[in-house]
Amino acid sequence: MSRTELKNKNYSKELAAFIRSGLSKEELRKRLSNYHENDIADALERLTAAERKRLYQILGVQRIAEILSYVDDPEIYFKELTIANAAKVISLMDSDDAVDVLENLEEDRKREIVKRLETISNIITAKSKRCASVLGRLSCIFNQGEIKGDIGYIVCLGVEIQFPTAN
Repeated sequence: MSRTELKNKNYSKELAAFIRSGLSKEELRKRLSNYHENDIADALERLTAAERKRLYQILGVQRIAEILSYVDDPEIYFKELTIANAAKVISLMDSDDAVDVLENLEEDRKREIVKRLETISNIITAKSKRCASVLGRLSCIFNQGEIKGDIGYIVCLGVEIQFPTAN
């Protein structure tokens, strides 16, 4: 197959067939991992609302955020998400895409999503402050040589932080 054929191939029919095929969630997730988000976005319009909702559950909010950034009219798909999931998806999108989505949503839904986004922001801020406090204390402990034993890392806000081990 030539480069031009690959570049111009439309995968939306193929993807819609996979999604409708009755594959297990794991198998479908695995197969879809081989496709670009733009290809999956093109396939969304071929699916029913029920098929898309199943797809949202299988792929998770991070991948859905990436996919919906390629859709021309994402508000259609955001109506199919719960307020909580819509807020999570928007929080994971590039800021330009997120603003475009919010501008085109119905006012009531937009207000609910923004309220949820503010809650998410407050939680992240609180966790960041707590994490900074923990890391600050650990830094003091390491600097003062108070560590006994072998501490290799800690996890704070989902980020693994490596520390030198005592010799």
